[in-house]
Amino acid sequence: MPIRMPEAAVACGAAILLGCTEGQVLCAPSRGIAVAVDVRDSASSQSLVRNARGVALVGSLSDSLRGDVVSDFPDTVLVGGAGVGVYEVRVEAPGYEPWSASNVRVRLSGGDCPDLVIQPLTARLQAQ
Repeated sequence: MPIRMPEAAVACGAAILLGCTEGQVLCAPSRGIAVAVDVRDSASSQSLVRNARGVALVGSLSDSLRGDVVSDFPDTVLVGGAGVGVYEVRVEAPGYEPWSASNVRVRLSGGDCPDLVIQPLTARLQAQ
């Protein structure tokens, strides 16, 4: 939620020291997450996140998917990616066929404090 001066004076502390000015918008830091993948067994819908691993690819860049430690998502989710772009997301788990999704478009939200719009995906893995 954006905070506008003078309401942000408390958040800025000493406005002079931090350089806050009238009308300035202060934004919370971005989490920097582009995709959130719910990893499940396709037959039972059981979570497979504990044994799963994955990667979010955008262009020539890749980011390993990891468990979400901030608790915005259930413990069935792997998160990754760090910017705007068109992603390919790959997930695998022992005993299951690899899963992937392509053309996953990540954009910025609008408003005073733009942030990544996290793209939720569900990886339903098929047993081998």
